[in-house]
Amino acid sequence: MDKLNNYDLIIVGAGACGLALAASLNLNGKNKRVLLLESEEIPGCKLAKTGNGRCNLANATWDSSYYHSLSCLTAEEKERFWQEFTHGRKETVLPQILKFWREHGVILTEKDKWLYPRHLSAKQIRDNLWQQVAANKVELQCNSRVTEITEKAGGYVLTTVIADNTNDDAEREKTIYTRYLVLAGGGLSQCDANAPAGLYRILQQNFQVACHEILPGLVQLQCKPNYLRLTGLKVAAACTLILPDNVQISKIGEVLFTKYGVSGIVSLILSNYFVKWRYDHNLLSPNKKASHTNCYDENIRQYLNIWEKKFIASNKAAGKNTASAKEKAYLLLDFCYDIAAADLSSLWQKIYSPQKSEAENLLTFTVGFLPTKLATVLVEQWLELQPFITKTTPDDYTDYLYFLRHWPLKLTGTLSLQEAQVSLGGVDLHEIDPRTLALKKAKNCYVGGEMLDLVGDCGGYNLMTAVWTAMKIAQDVIHKL
Repeated sequence: MDKLNNYDLIIVGAGACGLALAASLNLNGKNKRVLLLESEEIPGCKLAKTGNGRCNLANATWDSSYYHSLSCLTAEEKERFWQEFTHGRKETVLPQILKFWREHGVILTEKDKWLYPRHLSAKQIRDNLWQQVAANKVELQCNSRVTEITEKAGGYVLTTVIADNTNDDAEREKTIYTRYLVLAGGGLSQCDANAPAGLYRILQQNFQVACHEILPGLVQLQCKPNYLRLTGLKVAAACTLILPDNVQISKIGEVLFTKYGVSGIVSLILSNYFVKWRYDHNLLSPNKKASHTNCYDENIRQYLNIWEKKFIASNKAAGKNTASAKEKAYLLLDFCYDIAAADLSSLWQKIYSPQKSEAENLLTFTVGFLPTKLATVLVEQWLELQPFITKTTPDDYTDYLYFLRHWPLKLTGTLSLQEAQVSLGGVDLHEIDPRTLALKKAKNCYVGGEMLDLVGDCGGYNLMTAVWTAMKIAQDVIHKL
């Protein structure tokens, strides 16, 4: 093969992981050729947009509990994975990542435990990494999509298709060889439904590496009912994801109402748990049996049964399908989580008047701490529930307050991968050596970043994974080159 097409190391993917890896390759004057391949026109496109352009680089509360995976790890396997992934020193992961950014000239600032570059520019972070990549004399080839990888002569032969920017229809094929290979092509988030999953296909077909289905992570939740009147409204709430099998996950933050359901950081975080639950219960595989235990807290179970009856009755009256799903997942919103019980009771006593109607009393009370638009919807719903519940107090206060603390939204799904911030799924964690990120079935081949079946919550956790895996791969590769 032509020497011009021979490399010591090829990195596929110039996203956060690929750029961090190439920036870490200080080869100390070694006469080695390194190539960074990128399918987009410019490197770091997704990195330059992350964190709404501000680039949330890390989180001061880093811990393995903030991560999700579809790989079927037992409790023992999970503990062993994280021990090896962090070299038995979980407490040093964050300091080492912060050191990485300091060494690359980035000063961080903290906001509510979320760590950002002080200049708050994701584009500058991308450019900063690229400058270091260039200083390391790493070659960059953009508009280059890998279509095939085969093993040959102790290394790998890659077939790439290079697009010609001056002609949309012009593409040329190129074959290149490398001794060492890193796959950091990213997941399929922010891609349309027809985006090619080429690297996953190659790993599965050519190297028999197990890969999980790619699912949307950190994505907006779809709900029923969806409230068009509330579209665009933001409100603070304590949100609890209620799943069968006695699973409840709670987060506090801002919720954004949309035409399809809810968005906002809290709902994005909870979406990871929801998507994983659907996958684990085989709801995406109808040929397999799903669990239907519905082991909620007794009070919540009875409350949601009442809500379900009301929901079915409303659909029947409107001539809609009255079928109720066997598996129910709910998002319960607590609009009073930060208000003292004594303050709520005092407010009720001040506004309550026996001369006013029930609707008037409830609305006057609710607009004391919630937007009028939301308060109106809540009161209307509460009045609609009356035929289905047994009141415990004459003035409705206790029951209504429970309603405000457990307002249910029935989850029906999520938006697509195109809207997702990250993707859940990818290379099964059993397939890699957690200490080096090397594949067990392919010598001198590594997988990093979002291609791994390891996704974090909002708050910088996924960029931390990208940088951490890049650092680990670089450490292993440098000694071998």
